[in-house]
Amino acid sequence: MKQILSCPVCGASLSVKDKSYACPAGHSFDIAKQGYVNLLIGQSAVTHGDNALMITSRNRFLSGGYYAPLAEALADAVAKYATERCVLLDIGCGEGYYTAHAAKALEGKNGQIYAFDISKDAVKATSKRHVASHLFVASAYAVPVSGESVDIATLFFSPFCREELLRVLKQNGILMMAYPGKKHLWGLKRAIYDLPYENKPEDTAIEGFALLEGVHISKEILLPDNESIMDLFAMTPYYYKTSEKDKAKLTSLSSLTTEIEFHLCVYKKL
Repeated sequence: MKQILSCPVCGASLSVKDKSYACPAGHSFDIAKQGYVNLLIGQSAVTHGDNALMITSRNRFLSGGYYAPLAEALADAVAKYATERCVLLDIGCGEGYYTAHAAKALEGKNGQIYAFDISKDAVKATSKRHVASHLFVASAYAVPVSGESVDIATLFFSPFCREELLRVLKQNGILMMAYPGKKHLWGLKRAIYDLPYENKPEDTAIEGFALLEGVHISKEILLPDNESIMDLFAMTPYYYKTSEKDKAKLTSLSSLTTEIEFHLCVYKKL
């Protein structure tokens, strides 16, 4: 299958030459030893996204299966909507946990997965899973792929750019997005904050897209040790917004029960 990556400088199609991607204008991007290519340029290139601590913590936590219900719901949705020779674009792939579930669902359909993140640490972690046909560093606000070339786009807790999604998706292409529910991580918040707050409900209407279906996931999880608690905390935005005094409340906990709540929404591009 023809690959759909485009040059972030001029927009022309990229092709593999030796150990790099190059466009007809001569712009060239080396392929790293881990198999990914860095297509992040300009001011965005100084923005690194999730750091190594967040990636390592999230990898350990997700490997414990705590968010498996969401990953399984994604796999079910991909299996339902994917067609033969499907092109799936994972926007903000992180360490590749959800990418791997999407790849499993695509088995037997001769599809391709393009996965990217603005964090080089995240992309390196994804490369170890060997689940993406093409892996690259890029921004969700300037996706270096051809217009109307993607059958399914997945976006889990990553920056949302409606204009880019409309550009890269084919007509009637599918978008799968995950939102946190009102009570998501409520137990964690109660352990940290004197006055915890619920998440604001997301407006699921997106101009240019029709909502096909939604899956609601809600359950309690038990974190059996402090490492799991701190891993969960470190992979959330709260880690960087919480005072040292409130952070200290978690260090003495030997276990924690908390709610998880997600909404997985499936859209069709109009």
